[in-house]
Amino acid sequence: MYNLKTGETVDKNGGKKDYENKIIRTYKLSNLSDDYLRMLRAYRFSSVLGFKLDESVFNFIKENASKLENVSKERINQELIKTFQGDFLPEAILNMDLSGILEVIFPVFTEIKKIPPNSHHHLDLFHHSVETVKNIRINKPELKIAALLHDLAKPDCWTIDREKGRHRFIGHDEKGGKKVIPILKRLKFSNRQIEYISKMIKYHIYPSALMASPDLTEKAIIRFVRKIGGDTMDLIELARADRLSAKGKAVTDEMVEKNLSNLEFLKKKYEEIAPKMRTMPKLTDGNEIMQILEIPPSPILKEIIEEIKELQLEGIINTKKDAKNYILSLKSKYGTMQ
Repeated sequence: MYNLKTGETVDKNGGKKDYENKIIRTYKLSNLSDDYLRMLRAYRFSSVLGFKLDESVFNFIKENASKLENVSKERINQELIKTFQGDFLPEAILNMDLSGILEVIFPVFTEIKKIPPNSHHHLDLFHHSVETVKNIRINKPELKIAALLHDLAKPDCWTIDREKGRHRFIGHDEKGGKKVIPILKRLKFSNRQIEYISKMIKYHIYPSALMASPDLTEKAIIRFVRKIGGDTMDLIELARADRLSAKGKAVTDEMVEKNLSNLEFLKKKYEEIAPKMRTMPKLTDGNEIMQILEIPPSPILKEIIEEIKELQLEGIINTKKDAKNYILSLKSKYGTMQ
């Protein structure tokens, strides 16, 4: 408090000193028990401001973390979004883990913590996940949540090649995209947010795998951009962060630099392709295709339309006449369908 008449500052609880020392403290711990959401809010302040929790606050949260389960998921969701916008998020996540509150929110980390470092990862899976968040440069909470959970299905897909000693996690990307959905639904994320986070996790390997292909073609890049659409730059950023967070003994500096260079090239290709996609005229539709090929409605219609759009982006098909001629060329292939 500040006395306007005397100019005296009154600070009987030491708040000014705590502010200067960047300490989060509560005057009485019953403030936390009055509303257990405040335990999570303390970490939100820590994430946004870079302040540390006072020992008494930390110990209270550690002893009462499970009480957060009784707080409405809508309120937890709001705090999470704000927490994941903080500049000091990685440190906050690590401290949330120390107090046990992280596993109350995301129980999946109990299994994630069982995956040790390996030849391709210098960190165990939990710390690799946090490091991936740290390397995200876009301040988008949903992307950072995807980064934290991008490998959540690895424990389900974990095998070890006994001869080579290599750890494998085949299919963890696709399985993770599905596994995250009920987790996010429980935490009351919107359908749009769930779709986005699930998509990021499902395809987080796609950019690097695409660019490492020995048979990389312009068509393959166009297909990638069309599949991911407006989320392409976010997905490339996630792939970049993932790469920087995995530097095991089998990973050389040259491998990392080549991967990062490939991802930069992919970003430039997206910047070339995206404007064309936005302004690309519609040259045909399903009705015209069915009429020309004399075929009934079927999934093949979508495939043909997608092929025509890809050929448009490649500059092979440019007019309605080009599109019609291309459809006619398919008559021998699809014209016998009943």
